[in-house]
Amino acid sequence: MIVYTRARFTPEAKRVAARYVVVTGCPVKQAAEELLVARSTLYRWVAEYRRDEELVGQFLSKLTPDEAQKFSDCREAIEKELFEETLDRLKKEAQSERMYPPPWKLPPLEFPYD
Repeated sequence: MIVYTRARFTPEAKRVAARYVVVTGCPVKQAAEELLVARSTLYRWVAEYRRDEELVGQFLSKLTPDEAQKFSDCREAIEKELFEETLDRLKKEAQSERMYPPPWKLPPLEFPYD
């Protein structure tokens, strides 16, 4: 079992991690291991993302077709840029954590006693 330290994620990072799972179809278990996030946490973020997307769909249904298209185009452009930047950052941070674990994750030092 992998134990993770309590990390702070921005709302954008949570949304990007959830979108990564939903859009790419990557299994939650694999994405959680890649991003060093607990599976239960990532499942919760995915559920929140899907709920938010449902609300956006309800909002778009109340707009005229032209307004809805403009809104969708702007939203997609912003999310695409944010998605790529943030996902790269999350993966780099996770890789850095694997290469250079914080001191509290290191095994204790053993000193030979004579």
